[in-house]
Amino acid sequence: RKPELKFIADRLSQLGGICTRLTGSGPTLYVLTADEAEAQSIQSRLNEEQRNGSNGWSEHSNLTLSTWVAESTSRGVRLIN
Repeated sequence: RKPELKFIADRLSQLGGICTRLTGSGPTLYVLTADEAEAQSIQSRLNEEQRNGSNGWSEHSNLTLSTWVAESTSRGVRLIN
């Protein structure tokens, strides 16, 4: 349905993490990781790819991407960056 979401989900899966999922009907994707360091590594590499137009991003240069690293807590979610 939305090839750009599939592209981003595929890139996220290839960059690591335990699993990549789409929330509801979109357009938010998330990646579960083992720890904060892995999450920040995926975030950094994804942002760098988009900036450089590498690994397929040149075909999706019109996409606006925002990324955050967060952790689950007993009170909900805490935004790290």
